[in-house]
Amino acid sequence: GTLSLPLIAAQAFCMTQYLEGSEERQSHTQKLQIFLEEKIQGLFNSGTVGEIVATAAPRVSSTTMVQFENVSAETLMMQLDLKGVMVSTGSACSSGSLDPSSALLKIGMGEKAAQECIRLSYSECNTQSDIELACTLLQEEVGRG
Repeated sequence: GTLSLPLIAAQAFCMTQYLEGSEERQSHTQKLQIFLEEKIQGLFNSGTVGEIVATAAPRVSSTTMVQFENVSAETLMMQLDLKGVMVSTGSACSSGSLDPSSALLKIGMGEKAAQECIRLSYSECNTQSDIELACTLLQEEVGRG
């Protein structure tokens, strides 16, 4: 088939535009990640049992995986969804699956613990206020469980 040069040029333009802002986006999401993880650590310091997963490993700056001990991640995900906070219970490539995250199992986490994990994702479109609200709602729901 014939290649569409206008589409190829448009794709190249879009990629250039995206890459030009990548440092700013990464800096923004790193700040959100630090803020979020400090808030979650505050939950743990106030009695909630859990952990931020793989903090010592290299991670992307736009996601945080958290385990809340004895809290069903599926139930927590649904409760947060009803309040407008979107989280996931596994990796993006396993969306829709009720099985525990294969990535978590591969790093040595047990099946029960893996089913207690939620993944929070954020981007340059999110603000510190968004993270603050999500953490407040998260604290309410985890406190009920």
